[in-house]
Amino acid sequence: MSIIRKSNKTGFSLAEFMITLGLLMVLTASLFGTLTLSMRYYRQSNYSTDLQKAVRDSVEYMTDEIRQAVPDEDPGMLGNNPTGYKMITPAVSSNGIMYPNMNDKDTDYVMFTKPDYDYFDPGSSTWEPFDPRNYKRIRYYVKDINKLIREVTTFKADGTVKDKTSDELAVVQDGTITLECTMFTPGSTPSYCIQVTVVRDDKSYSLKSGCLVPGSAY
Repeated sequence: MSIIRKSNKTGFSLAEFMITLGLLMVLTASLFGTLTLSMRYYRQSNYSTDLQKAVRDSVEYMTDEIRQAVPDEDPGMLGNNPTGYKMITPAVSSNGIMYPNMNDKDTDYVMFTKPDYDYFDPGSSTWEPFDPRNYKRIRYYVKDINKLIREVTTFKADGTVKDKTSDELAVVQDGTITLECTMFTPGSTPSYCIQVTVVRDDKSYSLKSGCLVPGSAY
């Protein structure tokens, strides 16, 4: 006669299954939340690094461009519109910075003139230093409190504007950026200082650079 043995093994009850499923969901949600926070921190860290690099590069490039600045030799001759220092009232000494200058030593932007090498060629037999096409005007300023902008203006032969373009050098998400420009004279030689400050997430950092005010090359 065969004997049927009763197994002591039983399956999961519905209650046990629901408890296990709930624990798995809690664990998954916790892991997902941790992963999301980690990814957010990683993105913010990368963005902060990229932003600091963009601001640092902008300050270095701005300073380098200021060193190339020259007075725009066009004083508004032959009835054309002046594009150089003669348009500033009162007149300023001949140097490479239009604003700020000795009349307005502090501004929240900087504007100067530099050679436009698409046309600028002092070695040419037809060289005319008063031709506005030799120069382009550069302006750095802050737009919408969070964008550092570089604006370039080129001119026609009659001194009117030929083209005006602008590029965003640095953009601060959920924050602000400021540009402070100061001309000062610690001695007999005027000097120039620029400072860019970024405020984001209740944290701030500033980058400062300075150079001597360029003089006339002609």
